[in-house]
Amino acid sequence: MTLTWAKENLPRWDTDKQRLFGPAELASVGLPALYYIYNVIPDSHPDGPWIRRWLTDRCFQESPDGLLRRQTTHAAAGGDED
Repeated sequence: MTLTWAKENLPRWDTDKQRLFGPAELASVGLPALYYIYNVIPDSHPDGPWIRRWLTDRCFQESPDGLLRRQTTHAAAGGDED
């Protein structure tokens, strides 16, 4: 299976995304709590500077190696470590 990036001009959380990433599904398979969200923007990304700016505007912090990371609200609220 080949995955591709598709820009959504009006992003939405649809039923397919909810099915794959929703809290009930994560809990049902026993995954640990999510504390950070990570993003890597490949050099070949067609809108790299734009998406990097978009993520940093939404509290993602860039590390020297280019990794963008944001703490989740669960972690910020002092959620239990799993």
